Amino acid sequence: MKNHPISIVSAIRMLQLLVLLFIILGISEKGNAQDSLSVYLKEAATNNPGIKAKYKQYLSALEMIPQVGALPDPEVSLGIFLKPNELNMGNQVADIRIMQMFPWAGSLKASKSEAALMAKAQYHSFVEERNQLFYRLKNTWYAIYKLQKEIKLTEDNLRILQSIERLTLVRYRSSGTASGTSLNNESALAEKTQSTSNNAMKGGQMGNNQPTPSVSSPMKVMPGPSMGTGSGMVDILRIKMERGELENKLSLLNDQKRPLLAEFNSYLNRNPVREVYTTDSLSISESDINDNIAADSIRANNPMLKMYEAETASNQAAVVKAQKMGYPMIGLGFDYMLLQKRMGSEIMNNGKDMVMPMMTVTLPIYRKKYKAMKKEAELKVEASKLQRLDTENQLLVNYQQNRTSKNDALRRVKLNKVQEQYALQSVQILRGSYQTSGKDLEEVLRMMRQLLDYRFQITEAIVDYHLAQAGIELLMAKSAE
Repeated sequence: MKNHPISIVSAIRMLQLLVLLFIILGISEKGNAQDSLSVYLKEAATNNPGIKAKYKQYLSALEMIPQVGALPDPEVSLGIFLKPNELNMGNQVADIRIMQMFPWAGSLKASKSEAALMAKAQYHSFVEERNQLFYRLKNTWYAIYKLQKEIKLTEDNLRILQSIERLTLVRYRSSGTASGTSLNNESALAEKTQSTSNNAMKGGQMGNNQPTPSVSSPMKVMPGPSMGTGSGMVDILRIKMERGELENKLSLLNDQKRPLLAEFNSYLNRNPVREVYTTDSLSISESDINDNIAADSIRANNPMLKMYEAETASNQAAVVKAQKMGYPMIGLGFDYMLLQKRMGSEIMNNGKDMVMPMMTVTLPIYRKKYKAMKKEAELKVEASKLQRLDTENQLLVNYQQNRTSKNDALRRVKLNKVQEQYALQSVQILRGSYQTSGKDLEEVLRMMRQLLDYRFQITEAIVDYHLAQAGIELLMAKSAE
């Protein structure tokens, strides 16, 4: 009985811990959904096979440093006399020689510097490839976001059009001028088309679970002036034509989803049809970076420029190496002779093995090849400097292009948001007028198309803004942030 309170307290604490764990997991999942792009960037950096291959190339370049910095392998030669060689000191039966060559002082150091700097250039190449991957991934992610927004806008516009169609059908039914057969046929056709539209929208929805109203839903007939059979029928057919175009556009947008998902998932090395999550909306900022600060950041941080700087330094080390290779190499070693006693010889050291120190020196007398090696390295130094300068100029041009695109996108967002409000007010006024008078349906449909187009343009401008920002971040080597 005394243990019961303790067990109850333990159970309560365990329950509290479980609740806290679920809350933490829920917050974590929410955070991942809101910050999905940064999560995808980290996943791509970890799983992309192209990035892994580039990093392996950098690691392999590092392995060149101990290779070029090591001394040449020593040479060992062994000679055995089939018939002993008669010498005063005895009969020589074997000869062993060992020789180690030493390059001129500083040659190995220059070779190691050249290899280390080339590995550094390979690393900056890897960083550039990673940043390019991030840029491509952002482009595709923004394209998916844009597609999802366009699908949502099209579905919303289609619902509005369906509500207008229902209103037109009610007016057409209540006109009292058409025959019952024609009214029934038209109503059945409208309900069938409405059902098909609803099924298509439900099948193509991307995370939108809002129910689509059906034409057969009970509606209260609003009093109003009657429409003629011809006018009402034309309005219905015009709405059907407009709805058919929207449904076709919606199907086209849904078809465009699969290749974008496949492209995006390929960057993460995962299933091509796996779902990709985006945010509900993207914000933009009117703050702008100073051109001088941006240019300095590009010059200091861009991995392409750093790669060419490392290549230049590596080629400069190659110049020193070529100059050192034009000097003699010195070899140190010894010759060990195995002797047998010579019968009849009374020499004191008869049959005693002999050791003879040896030294060799190479004679680099063919100077053309060494001069050519040095000239080759000097030309590579000049080429690397020019490539860096050309790349810097191109990067600065790309920055200005992205900056212009960013400012243009910002202006388009502002303009189209104003135009959207005007178009929305016009649609509301025209719909109200159509509900009361039954006139100007064509103007209502035209203004609805205009409103949808403005909303498409707003989404496109916002995406263009972020693409330009991603391009600037790529140039300034901020893509990994």
